[in-house]
Amino acid sequence: MKRTNCKFAYVFFVIAVLTAFLVVSSFGFANKPEKPTIKIGRILPLTGPAASYGQSEKRGSDLAIEEINRAGGIQGAKLQVLYEDSTCSSREGVSAMKKLVNVEKVPLVLGATCSTVTLAIAPIANANKVVLLSPLSSAAKISEAGPYIFRVMPSDAFQSTVLAKWIYELGYKKVAILFINNAWGLGVKDAFVVAFRKLNGNIVGEEACNEGANDFRTQLSKLIAAQPDAFFFPTMPKEGGKILRQAKEHGLKAPIFGADAWSVRELLDAAGETANGVLYTMPAQYEGPEYQDFSRKFEARYGEKPDVNAAGAYDAVKIAALTMERVLKNGLHLTGENIKNEMAKIKGYKGATGDTTFDGNGDPVGKKFSKMAIRDGRRVPVQ
Repeated sequence: MKRTNCKFAYVFFVIAVLTAFLVVSSFGFANKPEKPTIKIGRILPLTGPAASYGQSEKRGSDLAIEEINRAGGIQGAKLQVLYEDSTCSSREGVSAMKKLVNVEKVPLVLGATCSTVTLAIAPIANANKVVLLSPLSSAAKISEAGPYIFRVMPSDAFQSTVLAKWIYELGYKKVAILFINNAWGLGVKDAFVVAFRKLNGNIVGEEACNEGANDFRTQLSKLIAAQPDAFFFPTMPKEGGKILRQAKEHGLKAPIFGADAWSVRELLDAAGETANGVLYTMPAQYEGPEYQDFSRKFEARYGEKPDVNAAGAYDAVKIAALTMERVLKNGLHLTGENIKNEMAKIKGYKGATGDTTFDGNGDPVGKKFSKMAIRDGRRVPVQ
């Protein structure tokens, strides 16, 4: 009997030890402190008419996120970016912004890409004190969008001034315009008209087209009848390609100018050989060591050279991370207001797009536009 009791006692002891070990082990693993995470939002067109911009931006963003987290994150916290697809639609953009603000509770959102979307979500950002930093949106009206709105790319008000002076100095005094009827197209067109008229240039015709349109023959016929010295077509690349093909059908001979939306591969794909000879402007490609380092990493990661969209997205993530790092170093919480106050102090940040300093409107100062041409299917700078 005693032997049996000893045997039971031994078994009980073993079970107790094993149970205690498992409990302690489980407790240890369950309570192992996880690395803190900082969440921010990202709104961009991953599908839809501007998907080529969004996909390029996502690559630039992802590269920056990987670098930041590999280097230890933001004050030891991992940076997590929550992507939302706007499809370049104001309605989808607003829905995405509300989700990021009300559900995810992010203090900062990177976006949007399309100016129409950025202008649509800006009131939500301001009302909720959430910083909105756009990598690409360039509509002039964004300068007046509110205190929580910043952007990496310069305003179209400046781009249009560059275009107007370029066209006028080439000797073209009469210009006809076919523009895309959205915030970006209207902004570029309106600023161009003001700048060109200040130079004593004459706008002989204005016609609008809608996104997704396929037939532009009526507008082209009216503009050709006005007998301009040159044409200015601030449209999106898909529509721009169709316009160029139909312009050739009409036998259009006068020079054609476009804006920065024509700086993507999509225009060449849509226009084919009819793109040859086209002139346009785009944000100047910074060639300093910061860009060279970014370009090398991007090409190693994706197998191709980056465009200005990827560079802008890369810088936006890095600027956001730098700003939040400074907020935390100052012993403050990552609220939208604290991030906004710190971002407004950014001066001379050197990145893939050059130096970034924000003015009182959240616009970058000192960035330039390049003059470009398409020749033999290739983009070449114009001196």
